[in-house]
Amino acid sequence: MASFWRTQQHERFSEEDLSLAEELVARAAISIDNARRYTREHALAVTLQRSLLPQAMPEQNALDIAYRYLPPSRAWAETGST
Repeated sequence: MASFWRTQQHERFSEEDLSLAEELVARAAISIDNARRYTREHALAVTLQRSLLPQAMPEQNALDIAYRYLPPSRAWAETGST
């Protein structure tokens, strides 16, 4: 839901004003939908990546090994660099 009002002028909105308002609302709806889709797909990708990691490291006698998965930061994911 979107509300538009005027504070100085009390005249009705013109057809051009209404067309602009409709365009703004349509673009906002698309942006919200894209954000929801990105969030869902990102969560699925992280789940898949984690499921592909080994459950346990192979037995090693010569070295002590540890591992930990950290997903990239949001800045890196968006630009490809830190």
